[in-house]
Amino acid sequence: MGGRPLCWDVTMVCPTASSYLQTANVSDGAVAEMAAIRKTSKYHELAGECITEPLALESLGSMGSDTRDVLVDLGRVLAVVVCLSVRPFVTSRCILKRLN
Repeated sequence: MGGRPLCWDVTMVCPTASSYLQTANVSDGAVAEMAAIRKTSKYHELAGECITEPLALESLGSMGSDTRDVLVDLGRVLAVVVCLSVRPFVTSRCILKRLN
């Protein structure tokens, strides 16, 4: 990540809204992907200052593929942090267990 802060913007879209119906019919998560692209272009000028990650979710449960990846990565980092704070003496075993 290069030592830059992570800036995220969460957006929730409703794929059954009339303005999204045509896109929603393309594939599961297509509306979330479209929303993520809009957010990425909105924050393009911050790219040098921080890592920008739009988290785009659909009200029916789908999410963009990048959103899923970010949440999985964040979950792994949090698992390591929790593991380190709870069990400092079995750190390597705990980290390997959490990451696998």
